[in-house]
Amino acid sequence: MIYTISKGFIQGTDQEVYDQATKANTKMTDNPKFTPPDPILATLAPATLLFQQKRDAMDAGSSKEATAGRDAAREALIVILRALISYVEKVAMGDPVIMLSAGFDIISSERSPTAPATPVIQGIDFGNKGNVIIHAGSMGNAVLLKVRYRIPGGPWIDGVTSSQARNIVQDGLTSGQTYEFALQAFGTNNQVSDWSDYVSHMAP
Repeated sequence: MIYTISKGFIQGTDQEVYDQATKANTKMTDNPKFTPPDPILATLAPATLLFQQKRDAMDAGSSKEATAGRDAAREALIVILRALISYVEKVAMGDPVIMLSAGFDIISSERSPTAPATPVIQGIDFGNKGNVIIHAGSMGNAVLLKVRYRIPGGPWIDGVTSSQARNIVQDGLTSGQTYEFALQAFGTNNQVSDWSDYVSHMAP
């Protein structure tokens, strides 16, 4: 099975392009999988900000000049994102976990009409200080499992992505804090399941 990064956002709305750029910048900055980072990453944040400013100017004025400015900023941002996709695919060498860690969606060369089943958290154990080990049993027809977690009542935070289900290590937690954890399954062609029911557990 061959994985590549989806470029579907290029044909999407301005908001989808902006969201993809913001997510990639957040996920790739200080990401140890991309060390040293591609120099073009440094241009992503200012290009994203300029695109947002040009969008705001177009919405405020609706002139031909404002629209042309938005179009130029969008195209420049997409050029940067294309370059980063090429860099990530080169580093990843087909590894879907590395591609997802860069903040991009993935697609595969094989298609399946069946979406992956919703995963089930069978248990959570203490790991080392600041991490827990999540057990989901079988992968089923999924190729990846993604974790999200939150402090009860707070916003969800994107966690790790794993290609195996039995021992998923989620780190970066505050020792002594109770969290709620949930899982989502990815199938071929970037199909996704519903999120699992959450399970609460304290971080050691």
